[in-house]
Amino acid sequence: MRKIKEKIVSILLALSIIFNVSPMVLAENNKAGDDTAIVKQINSVEPIVSGCNIIANQGELIEKFDKLLEGTYQEDTFDKIGREDFYFNSRMLLGVNFSVHKYVKLKKIDENKTEISLRFNTILGKSKLGYSNAVLMDGNNEIQPSKKHMADAYAYKTIPKTGEDGKPIVEPGTASKDGEKFKVIDQATYTIDKPIDQIKDLKLKFEISSTDEIKNMYNDALENGNDSTEKLKKLFGKEAKLGILHLLYGTEVSKLTAEKKKEKSGALTEEEKKEINRTAYDKAYKELKNKTNEEIEKEINNEAVKRSNRNGGLENYGFIKDDNKLHILYDYKLDSSWKMDEKTFNTPEKVKDVVLGLINYGNSIDTVTEELYDNAKADQSAEDVTDSLDNALEFSMADSHGTGQGGCFIRCGQVIKRGDKYFLKVKADKYFTASGLNGALNFVGSESNISSADLPYVGCLASTIARKKYVNSNKVKEDILNDGYSVYTCFEGLVYDEIEFELLPLKDGVVCENPIIYDKDCKRWAIALSVCVDAMGDYTPMCHIYMSDMDNFEGFNYRNYMIYDNFRRNLYKNFDVQHGDKLDKFKKNTDIFTGESINNILKLDEMKLYRQTFPAQSYEETEKLMKACKEKIKETLKRKDGKPVTDQDIAFMDYNMDKVKAYPEESPFEPIDANMSNSTTELSGEEPQEEEASVDSVTIKDKDIQIEKGKSYRLEADVAGKNLKVEDKKVDWNLVGSYDKDTTIDKDGNLKVSKSEDAEKIKIKATSKKDSSKSDQVDLVIKKSTVIPTPSKDLTKYDENNNNVAAKPIYEEIDSAYEIPVSLINHVDKNRPSMAEDALINDKKMIVTEKDGIKKAYLVFDKRTVLGGIEGRLTKLFSLKDNKIESKNKNDVLCDTLSYKKGKQLGQGSEKLFPHVFSLAYTDFKEGENTIYLRVNVDAMDTAGEGSGQKIVDLKFNTNSKQDLTIDSLKKKFAKFNHPKHMKIVSKDKKTFVSLANVDDNAKLNVGISTSKDNEKLKEVSEKIKNLAELKDKEISKLIHTSIPKDTSIGSEPIFTYQVDCKDLKNPKPYFVDGNKLENIQGARIVGNTLIFGLSKLGDVIITSDAKSPNPPEPNPPAPDPQNPAKVKSVKIEQENIKAKAGKTYKLTAKVEGESLSDEDKAVDWSISGNELTATSIDKNGNLSISAKESSTRLKVKATSKKDPSKSDEVSVSIDKVEEADKDLAYYEVPVRLMHVGKTEYADNTPSMGDNAIIKTAIVKVEKGKPTYQIKFKGLDFMNLHGHVTKLFVFDEKVTKGSNMTPDSNGKKTEMKVLKHIEDESLIKGLRKKFPEIFEFSRGEKEDEIYVRVNVDAMDSLSSVGKSGKLGDIHSYDEIKQGAGAQSAILRFDWSKARKTDKSNFIGSKDDKDEKVEVKGRLSGYDRYETSVEISKAYFKKADKVVLASGMNDADALVAASYADLSKSPILLTKIKDLPSKTLSEIERLNASEVVIVGGKASVSSSVEKKLKEKGLAVSRVSGSDRYATSIDLAKKVVKNSSCGKLVLINGRKNADALTVSSLATSESLPVVMTDGNNVSKSVKKFVKDNDINEVIIVGGNSSMNARMMKQLDVKTRRIAGKDRFETAIKIADEVYPYLEKVILANGYNSIDALSAGAITNIAKAPIILINKNSIPSSVKSRLKDLDEDGIIVVGGKNTITNSVYNKLIN
Repeated sequence: MRKIKEKIVSILLALSIIFNVSPMVLAENNKAGDDTAIVKQINSVEPIVSGCNIIANQGELIEKFDKLLEGTYQEDTFDKIGREDFYFNSRMLLGVNFSVHKYVKLKKIDENKTEISLRFNTILGKSKLGYSNAVLMDGNNEIQPSKKHMADAYAYKTIPKTGEDGKPIVEPGTASKDGEKFKVIDQATYTIDKPIDQIKDLKLKFEISSTDEIKNMYNDALENGNDSTEKLKKLFGKEAKLGILHLLYGTEVSKLTAEKKKEKSGALTEEEKKEINRTAYDKAYKELKNKTNEEIEKEINNEAVKRSNRNGGLENYGFIKDDNKLHILYDYKLDSSWKMDEKTFNTPEKVKDVVLGLINYGNSIDTVTEELYDNAKADQSAEDVTDSLDNALEFSMADSHGTGQGGCFIRCGQVIKRGDKYFLKVKADKYFTASGLNGALNFVGSESNISSADLPYVGCLASTIARKKYVNSNKVKEDILNDGYSVYTCFEGLVYDEIEFELLPLKDGVVCENPIIYDKDCKRWAIALSVCVDAMGDYTPMCHIYMSDMDNFEGFNYRNYMIYDNFRRNLYKNFDVQHGDKLDKFKKNTDIFTGESINNILKLDEMKLYRQTFPAQSYEETEKLMKACKEKIKETLKRKDGKPVTDQDIAFMDYNMDKVKAYPEESPFEPIDANMSNSTTELSGEEPQEEEASVDSVTIKDKDIQIEKGKSYRLEADVAGKNLKVEDKKVDWNLVGSYDKDTTIDKDGNLKVSKSEDAEKIKIKATSKKDSSKSDQVDLVIKKSTVIPTPSKDLTKYDENNNNVAAKPIYEEIDSAYEIPVSLINHVDKNRPSMAEDALINDKKMIVTEKDGIKKAYLVFDKRTVLGGIEGRLTKLFSLKDNKIESKNKNDVLCDTLSYKKGKQLGQGSEKLFPHVFSLAYTDFKEGENTIYLRVNVDAMDTAGEGSGQKIVDLKFNTNSKQDLTIDSLKKKFAKFNHPKHMKIVSKDKKTFVSLANVDDNAKLNVGISTSKDNEKLKEVSEKIKNLAELKDKEISKLIHTSIPKDTSIGSEPIFTYQVDCKDLKNPKPYFVDGNKLENIQGARIVGNTLIFGLSKLGDVIITSDAKSPNPPEPNPPAPDPQNPAKVKSVKIEQENIKAKAGKTYKLTAKVEGESLSDEDKAVDWSISGNELTATSIDKNGNLSISAKESSTRLKVKATSKKDPSKSDEVSVSIDKVEEADKDLAYYEVPVRLMHVGKTEYADNTPSMGDNAIIKTAIVKVEKGKPTYQIKFKGLDFMNLHGHVTKLFVFDEKVTKGSNMTPDSNGKKTEMKVLKHIEDESLIKGLRKKFPEIFEFSRGEKEDEIYVRVNVDAMDSLSSVGKSGKLGDIHSYDEIKQGAGAQSAILRFDWSKARKTDKSNFIGSKDDKDEKVEVKGRLSGYDRYETSVEISKAYFKKADKVVLASGMNDADALVAASYADLSKSPILLTKIKDLPSKTLSEIERLNASEVVIVGGKASVSSSVEKKLKEKGLAVSRVSGSDRYATSIDLAKKVVKNSSCGKLVLINGRKNADALTVSSLATSESLPVVMTDGNNVSKSVKKFVKDNDINEVIIVGGNSSMNARMMKQLDVKTRRIAGKDRFETAIKIADEVYPYLEKVILANGYNSIDALSAGAITNIAKAPIILINKNSIPSSVKSRLKDLDEDGIIVVGGKNTITNSVYNKLIN
């Protein structure tokens, strides 16, 4: 993060350099007057002695590196070379670059003497970096300050916590429990013997404050002073040479491996690999030696400049050492092109009020555009605007309404003006606190809309003016606690009070002819400014401030916005934070309400208000919303005592409101003193005198805990008062009353309860040591044991019973044990460890045991420090099935917890049990290097519930590094790690798992499981609870019972973990059965298909789910007749003369006939003969798979009766081999998306703006491994403009996963070839132009992601200056500057869903050039069946698959278009019970091998299916219970093979809409689903949810598709509809093909002939348009007027559309 911070500071100042050298800045009103004092600005910083120090690496690995460079090969060494830092690590002294404020005051004393005044940055926070002096250098002369102001700085002050030993715990990195105090320079004035106009730069020599941190970090520098340049250069030289050698070696290994693989088949042996590595090294070393000294020297210098990140390379490394203190020397360059007289600069004026919001750093800054809010409101409702913005912009942790627990700034700021410079003036909130830490702003600076640039190194604090104040840690802590937040660590010293950020007048990050002027009339909605908060210590998160003019929000002013903001803060504090640190003050507000009702508050639509920093409606509407929200909260909350909720109960919602309502309408303006001769602090720097300490109260925490005999507890007490130090907060602990001698409490509050204690409660008193008159008492109730044994005989009532299951220690029943060193690596950024690695103990080693070759692996975790001091702990660990990552946790398998350990709860003093030892669920380790993926749940990250912050980590290890363990040493670890034991019961169907941990070593368990509704025990439990409200409309799906055998014990704190497969259950929920009542089980969650929950007691658990509709009972199979035994007469394979293709799979079936045969008697065994390859095989279900490389041309398949092996049948299979010409050439359809770039985390799923224009399927030719891509675009609407992609460039740079995901915009790139243009409406109203439609480019290999640069005319127009001189005022294409608004993006290809396609779909193939299908005129046959055949003949030369639908039940064919198009299949029609001969002949002409029947047996009978199978065709069926269910089943198949994210919804009884929508569906591979037109069914809602559908297109008007349906869906919806079916068809056509070149015409009232046309709409690139039999509607006539005969296809005979109508169309 620090590197990021430096880089941003560098970019910022570089931008100010670009800006300040512009002639525009030299405005006349900026010239200094006659006053002798002027203000100038720093525009760059250059290090002379930088403070960058290095530490040389040593050890065995370095010795091996040296030998590599000397010519001696070292096996397994090259893979140890990282990206950098082979020979040394460098340490950069942070903070230097922003130590001096940008503005400098120069005052003329006389002609040859000048006074220079500077301000310094004193807020350096936890880094403990400060400067005790700064000397101005004039040549070799040191000029000490003639005047300076010193300020007190502190390390963090810690509010101590105490450990188990009673001693205070000091936070990591803290110098002492009270912090370390030191002086830092705040302001200095120098007098120099030079005329004012000769001062071009300021060389400053800083003396680094001698803190303990600096002494520890730079001890070697203190001893040795400046590092030797020669020593550095030698190390750089070695590192550069090793890097060159590594690169050459890698190239040779790849080359030699490829050559070796050509010589032999199969994988290389380990010996062959080693030989290749050795030979590759010899060649690489020889090549290195052949390089000239000049070449190597150049590489070394390049590496030096790059690694030191400084112009000039190595010479500026190190320190100056004087008087045993460290100094650094920097040169601050002054901007010669800008100055201002001091009076003007120090007389600011307020311009306007603005609203502020804090957004996560790393989010796209593309949202920062001029006039954004007004333009967005013109396009959509205000609610949509805010929703879309808030969804796109992730809130910063520093935002008090985001995920942090505090805020940086007051939400209202001001734009002010100093001369010609504009500033954003903000006031810091009274404190920032997150996760128990209090801190201050330690970096603020301007940022423009730029993500990367090749700029020279610069660095200072950019352009901020600040007023600072001194804060006292005790006072801050008091404020924080009074406001209800928890805090462990407080900042003391100087903090920002008010700040002014300079608003750079740039546009899109660069200087332009019309820069932004932030005056009153400017309606700029947003500007990005960088902010960094030091509260997190070494982790310093950065964020952006977004601002919006107050005038952009109707009816809002300073006062009522602050009312709105205060309301949002109250929502946040009382409700949202319960998922993080639940704060004492706010917890008390909501303690009277049930937890479930509080959770329901978070789900309310009204709660979105608290995330809307920028109002989405007028203030009048906002007032109504706040009132409605408050009422809804009152209505939703339920009191624990059952009483009604009153206004007084929710009075906390008005917290601080009276104070805010007294604010003025306009924010008061108090200028910041910008005189560089003055200090930035309000005080003189002296520490405020503290008042005498006094105690107000003592409060014992956790008064409601129940205690148990034989256990220990840690009690804590809060001592409140004024000015209390650590020692003033201590208490004396005492027991009040008489108890067993072994029941005790010590001075630190550690309570031990005797196993023999007879008392029912224990009274405890805490008395203040400071003031004994202040005390508190608590009665702690001793919990009675709930572990009651259940006799084993009761288990016989369950479906399954497991008796006396014993706990097995990890050292029992094993053959061997060993340990392997492991590391947990961040899955996104492979260069840094996961935060979970801090928690890994056992010397970061994994324990592995083996028994009969089966491995068990264990990881041991303990507490770790997360987010600056809070103890975060692992709560769950998941392995991944087959070690594959899947979305929606589909592959997650819970790792068993074998032991637990006590630790403090997150943000609390109380303790609970946390997982300690995990058993990995995936142990299929390979020899050598392994990477195992784990999903980690940590409570500190799960702020919105368990699993909400889960992360994937990479467990890396090498099995060759294992270290053997003896049984004795494993037993010692067993004792050390709280006795980890296996105790797990698995049901016979592998769907129920019960595991138990934290039990006695001799523990035993009984488990009974019932799933059958007829089960005696399940009936018994059901009868007791059947009338409970929880079971309304529910059924009990499973009963799980736990008990312990008589005379045994499992311990006092057992922890059960239940895992139940709920794949077939709807809304499953677990309950604990308490007699006749049900008890909610907290924390239950579904991971993938598995319901996971925990318990700490024995008894009955039930799983409920939504009741299913009763099904008719299955008939009992006939009982065997002893008089007539089963007898097999014959076996007949139903497919004959099978023609198969290599690389395909076919389904075969066999019919077994005989007497008295059961289903089991009809089973057969399948076998094949005649195959050359074992990959050609048939499985037990008759699935015949032909290997793509099968050389045999004929096989025999045999089916043998299992009942009577003497009965069998055999058929021949002929095989068409793969053509040789096609082996190295293939064509694919690949799903493609255009994705956004710019986020620091990989797998950014934000679509680029251009994603709306790209057709989501690319056609790719892969020839000899090298792909050529053809991608297609349509127009897109953007900010009321209809734009088009005009140029596309592909970058040479490859996407590296885990990188910044942003290509270098100046990097090498190639323009894509345009293959086809399309005419469409342009940006200029009324002007139609031709635009690129299909682009082509080639790459060297297949890639999932490719960087591209996109030119869109709409974006270019907004960034171009028109003839009027105004930006964006464009009236012709001549005024648009090509590429002015170009954006980088990522083409993301989903190769996992790629499917082969015909080469005719690839432009430029032989089929495309010579055999292109040109169809016109009328397509018709004698009847509907022949018409479908004619359509197929016209467009399909061949097809592997055919879709067959009923010609009588048209509903099935209507929704099959997308499925048919995806599989490149025609739709043919059949009669219900008879397959027309013409249809069968067409299937044979197409040489199809597979037929997919759409519809049930009532639509296409089994006799048709049988006939197809007899012809050797593989037959499958897609059907549902009705037309609606069938459409959903088809839609599932479409979604499986596309990544559209959209769904088309139609009325299942309106054939015309279904027919015409096929062109829309096939153009983007969209699923089409039918409804009844009145409501959205549950099955449709489930489909939308399960398949990540984000947009639903409803086709048809309100009479066809009821308006209420749009409100019944939780995703974006839109409607396509005309006044009738004819106009609706036109609107669909306009959306898909805005410029018509060809149409398919069908009868609007008799569409049966056109059923098969849906499958060809994408191939023909033509929509279906409806007309009448005898006439053409006027709305259609106008749309067809420009088409000639070649552009019209009529489907159906003259009885469908008359010849007279057809003649009118073509003439």
